[in-house]
Amino acid sequence: MGTGVGTVSKRFRNAETGYRKGVLDTEQKISHDSKVWMALFVAILISLALALSAEINRPWIKGVDFNGAVWSQAAHNILRAGLIETSGASSGFYFGPLPIPACG
Repeated sequence: MGTGVGTVSKRFRNAETGYRKGVLDTEQKISHDSKVWMALFVAILISLALALSAEINRPWIKGVDFNGAVWSQAAHNILRAGLIETSGASSGFYFGPLPIPACG
C-alpha cells in the first residue's frame, strides 16, 4: 500500500474540492434565501400599503379622527392670529373671527 506523496496530495485535493463545493452550496443557499426574504418583504410592504390606503379619501367621521381635527383647527388658529398674540396656546374649539377670546 502506498502512502506516498501522491496519495496524500490526492486526499488533500479531494478534501479541498469538497470544502469548496460546500462553500459554493452555502453561497447559493444564502443567495436563494435572500431572494426569498426580499420577495416576502416586498409582498408584506405592498399589502400594508394597500391596507392603510384602502379608504384614504373618506372624510373624518370616526371618533378616532376627531383628535386630528381639533389639533388641525388649533394650529390654524395659532397661525391665523399669530404666535406672539396667542403665546402658542392652542384653541382647537374656536371657529369665530379674530381676536380669539381667552376662553377660546
